[in-house]
Amino acid sequence: MYLLKILGLLTVSAWVILSTHRRLTLGHFARAWQVCFFLLACVGLGLGIWFLCIRRMASPTERAWGVPFVIAGGLFSDGRWHDGGVGRFLYFALLADVCCAVALCLLPLAIASRIVHNSGSADDKSD
Repeated sequence: MYLLKILGLLTVSAWVILSTHRRLTLGHFARAWQVCFFLLACVGLGLGIWFLCIRRMASPTERAWGVPFVIAGGLFSDGRWHDGGVGRFLYFALLADVCCAVALCLLPLAIASRIVHNSGSADDKSD
């Protein structure tokens, strides 16, 4: 079930990223839209790396890294933390965390490009 959640988020994130890129390249948008796409994707990549570094305390003796999916964990025993417990789907979870952040950053651009494309203003192509 955990793998299905990861794959579902990966699918939705990939759809947002790829459909936005396709709409901007094939929809006759100005160059500024593509530059904005690139900049927001870079910001999303940085946000995704930050998502991987978020540490959550599941209980006073357990901690986990990664949002929305856990990529590593630790256990407090004998007076110190023993980190490094990784899940079975580590690489999928890591990719889903980063893709989710990129898609979240591109979402406003995706909505705006859809509105402009549907209204027919994209054909004006003013650089």
